[in-house]
Amino acid sequence: MKVVDEKGNEAIKQIHDAYSLIVDEGAGTSETRKIVINVFGHDNDILEKLAREVASRIQKIPGLTNLVMTDLRKRPEYSLVVDKGRAALYGLTVKDIADTCHALIRGMRPTKFHELSKGLEIETITRLQAIYRQKVEDLQQLYMTSPKGNQVLLSEVASFYPSFGPQTIDRKDKFRYVFVKGDAHRPLETIAKEVREALREVKWPDDYYWRFGGYYEELIKGKSQLSLAVVLSVGLVFGTMACLFQSYWQPLVIMATIPLASIGIWAGLGITHKPLSQPVFIGIILLCGYVVNAAIILVDRMNVLCKEGMTTETALVRAGLDRLRPIMMTTVSTVIGFVPMALSIGEGSELWAPLAITVIGGLLASTVLSLFVVPDLILVFLDWRSRLRERYLRWRPEAS
Repeated sequence: MKVVDEKGNEAIKQIHDAYSLIVDEGAGTSETRKIVINVFGHDNDILEKLAREVASRIQKIPGLTNLVMTDLRKRPEYSLVVDKGRAALYGLTVKDIADTCHALIRGMRPTKFHELSKGLEIETITRLQAIYRQKVEDLQQLYMTSPKGNQVLLSEVASFYPSFGPQTIDRKDKFRYVFVKGDAHRPLETIAKEVREALREVKWPDDYYWRFGGYYEELIKGKSQLSLAVVLSVGLVFGTMACLFQSYWQPLVIMATIPLASIGIWAGLGITHKPLSQPVFIGIILLCGYVVNAAIILVDRMNVLCKEGMTTETALVRAGLDRLRPIMMTTVSTVIGFVPMALSIGEGSELWAPLAITVIGGLLASTVLSLFVVPDLILVFLDWRSRLRERYLRWRPEAS
């Protein structure tokens, strides 16, 4: 239903402002495209006030829409207030009274009934009949047994008062919390940075604070772990090539193709509108072994031609011509193998599609760029090394 008045969309805006913070778990995009902000504290009223202030500040961030929050609407209830002084006269504690009321009203499980013939295990619940627990007046007539064996009416040690309470209480790390979340239509890390800036001026009472939650929290944790895996895989690849080439500078030049892959990774994720996620980092780990293949083939052919007497410049040109076809065949065959995974839309596509897109984009960019960048880096390194050698010989002529 559309509501429009003489001011155009003003009525729609008023309705949106009034109801945009009512929680609707079924709305919005998938959880991987949401920014979740958890507000922690103790008092529900203060949490609600802080959550609404957080929502009012972040709703101006571009690319963050459909803001919702925990449903904090209260429902009527009765609070049982214990007179600790009178209870102590009977030897009762607040826990004793609470446990007794819980057992009589909600019930407790004293045992289970086992039906061996059918292999069934049936719970048995004991509590008062419904006619004795329908009204507050009935509950006031409950009896509880003191440690001395005396029967004590509940009305003598506690009273019921009408009040309002939250429908649900969410806890994490021993703190109550409420969430504010919205759909992210830009990269999560970019929006998260703007959220930090927007919440920097919020005045938080003592023992009240906020943290990112949801998928972004998992992304940050996974990013630190997978970053270590990327560093380890790069080190293993470098060590393997250093052993095979019997050199340190050539593997360093070859490893320069890994940063070149990032160009294709960001381009692929931007074109397909995929967020930065754990599958993307897994794809980066795979790329550490894939993207160096073209440079390895090129450098290995250059070494063979140099041993045959060719100059480095001529050997690089000849190696590029000789190995262009196998390099392209290797890249194309690998890319084609990942295309069905990148185009998948079924169950599990949120995991496999970003991984495949990362591999495809990084492999294409690194292959094309390595044909031009690797030869240039080799020539620059050789020129730099020859200049250092000349300076060293000038400083110590006897070394020649």
